Amino acid sequence: MSDKCVSIARFIEDRFKTNYTNLSELASFVKFEADDIGQVFAFDFVPVNKVKLSSIGKYSLISELFTGVNLWTLLDNIDDFDLIVGKNSVVPADDDIYCRPVVTNTPISYLIPEVSRVLKAKIAKVRNELEAAAKQLANNLYIHNSRHGETHILRTIKHGRCELQIRKVHLDYEIEDYASFDRELLSLQKIYQGDGELFTMCFELKWDGESVQHTALEGFIMDLGKKPLALYKRAVRMQIDNVMLCARSKLISSGKILSRDVKQDRAFFGSLNIGTNA
Repeated sequence: MSDKCVSIARFIEDRFKTNYTNLSELASFVKFEADDIGQVFAFDFVPVNKVKLSSIGKYSLISELFTGVNLWTLLDNIDDFDLIVGKNSVVPADDDIYCRPVVTNTPISYLIPEVSRVLKAKIAKVRNELEAAAKQLANNLYIHNSRHGETHILRTIKHGRCELQIRKVHLDYEIEDYASFDRELLSLQKIYQGDGELFTMCFELKWDGESVQHTALEGFIMDLGKKPLALYKRAVRMQIDNVMLCARSKLISSGKILSRDVKQDRAFFGSLNIGTNA
């Protein structure tokens, strides 16, 4: 599975568990196919092998899908039936979703067909909603990745022969750019909603127009309309200090600038008059 599909699957699985808790035990069965232009197809989460929903899931579903006398009748006899979800063994493309009585002469016999019907309708609705979310995320990921390499200069600071440039760069979405699962989900949520921006911030120091030190910090997440230098001023300050320190070390090693000790030595000995000055 490609990194893009992994990201979509993780997002949908989390959305499944968060928004549809009474069917969340089916989240691990989410599967789909995706192409390179942001299209998702063959989306499904109904398992090939039939699964009996847990007692907790069954109770929660019945409580959601029924009201009045039917609700209380089903809850009073909750152990008399199972909810089964899976694929048809003869026609694998078809769902086989139904309510199965586990005792004979149960008081809820007349409700079995209705329970099967509403369970099928519930799963169809959830599948449609999750498929739509997967398609939206895939399309927005494609749009995001199409901006790969897009660069904006945030700030250029010049002082004498030294120049520091800070750039905002859009790169392809990479899971590794986000340090935790929560950060990854937040980044995918921003892409899904289309109300955020993900980018890498690059810092480059030049000396006499020649690049001396370059560093990049990935995984920035920002709402649209915000100013990155103000929003992430602490991280920016730390990166600037790091770039300046590394660049200074390189310039000293190459002899392009003098170290502090050499400067002090020259200033000290240059100020001495030992009778050799005219």
